[in-house]
Amino acid sequence: MMILGILLICTVVVALMLGHLAKMSFRERVLQTAAMLAAAFVFYGLAVLVESAAH
Repeated sequence: MMILGILLICTVVVALMLGHLAKMSFRERVLQTAAMLAAAFVFYGLAVLVESAAH
């Protein structure tokens, strides 16, 4: 659970930094952050599935 929290925080920070560097509007930053969070959840879910299948 702690790994998921760290992953999500890092994802939000990266998304906000990329949005700032690209000079995106607030709406675009929110959409990008949401998309990156969704991708992080999918990645974490796949990692959990692979780990549980290995046991």
